[in-house]
Amino acid sequence: MSPLRLPQGLFWRLAAILFGALALALAITAQFVGAERAQLQGELIASHAAGRLADAARMLAAVDAAAQPALTAALGAAGVQFDPEAPATAPRDAVLRESFAAALARRLGSAAVVDTAVAADGTGRVRFSARLRVPAGSAGWWSVEEGFDRTLPPPRFVLPSLLALLLAVGAAALLAVRWVTQPLSALATAARTLGTAAERGPLPERGPAEVQHAARAFNDMRRRIGAMVDEKTRMLAAISHDLRAPIARMRLRVEMLDEAEARSKLVGDLDELRRLTDEALDFLRGTGGGEPVAPCDLAQLARALVWEAREARQPVTMAESGPILLAGRAGALRRCLQNLIGNAIKHAGSAEVELAAHDGAAWVWVRDRGPGLAPGESEQVFEPFYRGDPARGHAAGFGLGLPIACAIARQHGGDVTLRARAGGGLEAELKLPLTAPVTAA
Repeated sequence: MSPLRLPQGLFWRLAAILFGALALALAITAQFVGAERAQLQGELIASHAAGRLADAARMLAAVDAAAQPALTAALGAAGVQFDPEAPATAPRDAVLRESFAAALARRLGSAAVVDTAVAADGTGRVRFSARLRVPAGSAGWWSVEEGFDRTLPPPRFVLPSLLALLLAVGAAALLAVRWVTQPLSALATAARTLGTAAERGPLPERGPAEVQHAARAFNDMRRRIGAMVDEKTRMLAAISHDLRAPIARMRLRVEMLDEAEARSKLVGDLDELRRLTDEALDFLRGTGGGEPVAPCDLAQLARALVWEAREARQPVTMAESGPILLAGRAGALRRCLQNLIGNAIKHAGSAEVELAAHDGAAWVWVRDRGPGLAPGESEQVFEPFYRGDPARGHAAGFGLGLPIACAIARQHGGDVTLRARAGGGLEAELKLPLTAPVTAA
């Protein structure tokens, strides 16, 4: 048997606690109602028995001594038994006995009641006995039997009333829990989408005071992070300008050199330095570039990249796929796919692309038959400037292609994972949600 799993969400946990407490309270209430009903039933039975004995006593007191034996026999036939001796010892119910004695005293007067006794036979029948001075001056034991099966009608409204109370209070409790937890859910969503394509504006500061304080702190943190990112972007833009200008000047001067071999080597070094600068700046900018979020077709982006690769005589294949629409930054997603395909071509010489959409997500697989990854490298390759083992063909590039692709995927609420391919090679898997809201960057 699997262990009982508690609900994970705060809303469902609070709702379960409240409903459990309500059910327990109503169960206790039902017990009290049942006990009160049993006591009332006992009092009615005792009152009925006392009434029968009182009526018998009055009839005996109203006839002369000669007629009393015949009347006693008639009463015995009607269920009112006379016994000059005390009744047999039997378990007593103190509450029933007190109710029975009080009912007799009200009807006959306390002076007429000498003693009482109550005994149950275990079948729902109760024998009520009283020693009465009837007729005046004499004392004998009179007994009647009553049953618990015919005093109170079955309850018709207790259970429906308790269920209605449970539903009414439960509905109010659910509304209260939702009112409390909804701002927390909004805070969790805002924290999860911070810095992604699904990020919205400032979090509304509503709800209980503690939640308002948390939302206010989150908005302050968001503003500080935004200010830091903007400052970093401005600094990187200045660095980009300051680096590209000297590189351009150096290239012009190198082009003027007479020695062709030296000129070719220096031009190659400068081109590599420019590419490194561009990729580093793209990575540090977060790869968004201020591009707005809009609906785009992921399959069309992949198809265009595959076509460009084929025009460059690179062996890239793509399985047929219909449109896969999602909300995102088309330029950034193109760069993500380009880096994944380019990584496969760089290390394996070819790439196989496949796309699908199911379970509310878009999936892209880029497969190759290259050297793959060494054990433990599947996470390291997403670290900036990590280039892997040169012996496995990983020395080319600057180690920024996969980190940039992963950063773009996470900005869109997705991720990139790498796994070894059966038969050798590597499979890069890109997962992106299809339900991301279209919001401004």
